[in-house]
Amino acid sequence: MKIRKTALFAILTVAILLMISTCVMVVPPASAQSTVYYKTATPQDQEPMMNSNNIQGGISYEPYVSEMVNHGWGKVLLTSAQEWPGHPSYVMLLDKSWAQRNPDLAARVVRAHMDAELWIQKALANPDGKDYASLIAMGQQIMKHRNDSDAVIASALKDIEFSSNLTATTQSYVAKYTEGWIQDGVITNQSMQNLSYENSSQFASSYIDTSYLHNASSVAPSDTVLGRVFIGYVSGNLFMLPTVVALNTSLWGGETAFEKYGVSPVSLAPKGYNTSALVTQALMVGDIQVGFTAICPAIQMRINDKMNAVMAAQMTANGTALVVKNNINSIDDLGGNVIASVGQQTIQDLFMKDMAKKYGLSLVPLNAADQNKTTQT
Repeated sequence: MKIRKTALFAILTVAILLMISTCVMVVPPASAQSTVYYKTATPQDQEPMMNSNNIQGGISYEPYVSEMVNHGWGKVLLTSAQEWPGHPSYVMLLDKSWAQRNPDLAARVVRAHMDAELWIQKALANPDGKDYASLIAMGQQIMKHRNDSDAVIASALKDIEFSSNLTATTQSYVAKYTEGWIQDGVITNQSMQNLSYENSSQFASSYIDTSYLHNASSVAPSDTVLGRVFIGYVSGNLFMLPTVVALNTSLWGGETAFEKYGVSPVSLAPKGYNTSALVTQALMVGDIQVGFTAICPAIQMRINDKMNAVMAAQMTANGTALVVKNNINSIDDLGGNVIASVGQQTIQDLFMKDMAKKYGLSLVPLNAADQNKTTQT
């Protein structure tokens, strides 16, 4: 009888263990085929990391995308122009109080910017013309610290859309970025509420003001200087081409495009600021009245720091891409590999997360101990 009881107990134990095992296996671990590891790396660092196989892909912006491809370390798998067509990347901000006090000067500054954008569009439309050659040369001058070839600059310019227009598409992406940064904790709901914004769409519609472009369209050139304006832009950044073009005296009859419309441009940083954050900071504290900057700090500092600015024009759209090693041929091939992105507060980070959601990828951040992880090649 004792033997039977022991056998019965053993059978029940095995049965229970099998039930537990079955329950545990109902939710399997994430498939390695859909898991992509990621780490933070600057655009400048992504190419050597690809070279050393520390990463198998990188989400970056131009001309670093074209550099990696041109130097043979990888190929473009996805571009932001494909996934987010027409998404704004750099914008023109005005100090709102200054613009309200000086509507004519504000319109003239915007008109100079519009003319520079149109000049770039015409130059790009005629790659055999002398203006195109001048544009490539200006791009190389901007990126001289990278010693980029004309082929790299030409490739990069194909991926960047140059336009001053603020459209419904612009507004929708400003709302999309804002919502993404709210979800990531970069922007707090309290900061939104402090400025009486109920949601990201309301913020976008109030921040963008197309009246400056409208007023600028009727501005005529001036033979006299009507005022000076303090401007700020980023050095060593290809997206600054519209500002570089506007400041180029050889294109506008011996004066800048700003001077053509009666504005004397003054820069406290004649060679440009090191980052867009510094440009936006200078605008916020009143050092400059016009800032040419990446849209990331333009949005974040408006909300988090209550910067009193208005988005008066776009500079560029698109320009971000995922570059992968040559053996990766599809999104499915990314599984189990490591990619890099520029950082949490950037367009590139939002693009990575949006890509993962769309294609069913599970993103896993690498901690400090995993930073040198090398996976399949």
